[in-house]
Amino acid sequence: MIEKIPNILSVFRIVSAPIMLIVSLYGLSNVFLVIFLLAFISDGLDGLIARRFNCESEVGGRLDTWGDFALFSVLPFCIYLLWPSIVFEELLFIVIAGISIIIPLLFGFIKFKRLISFHTYLSKVSFFLFSVSVFILLLYGNNTLFHFAVLFQVVASAELCVIIMMMNKYKENVKSYNHILKED
Repeated sequence: MIEKIPNILSVFRIVSAPIMLIVSLYGLSNVFLVIFLLAFISDGLDGLIARRFNCESEVGGRLDTWGDFALFSVLPFCIYLLWPSIVFEELLFIVIAGISIIIPLLFGFIKFKRLISFHTYLSKVSFFLFSVSVFILLLYGNNTLFHFAVLFQVVASAELCVIIMMMNKYKENVKSYNHILKED
């Protein structure tokens, strides 16, 4: 049973994305924040549980990637619906973040004909920073960490692009650029 928990947590993130959009349409900002917090926690727990109980799988890695993709696909729309002034104030950084997330996904899809699922260390730190910074931005209006998180995301995305360029054959769960170098 424990081996199913990471996948259930990833599926929760996939399911939570449309729910977040619906509660945003109804203006329920507190409900949105609770669901976003739970989705954020589920992202940290799924991989931790999978590694701790040795139940990592290809399906789990893909579900995790789809969960992240679903969550961050609806996030800008939800924030726009609930906090439109923040979107306008932070539009440049939101666009930079969006482009930096999309470029490696497109690049990987063009090269490998699939959604990449590397789970690099930089990507994990970036996801954490980005999620925490969005909470701080929405709750307290402080954008400093958000700006840093976006710039960190650009670096993480650049690493993903370098990894994609270096890989001849697709492989999941590539931890860093250095791991690719060691394999060659």
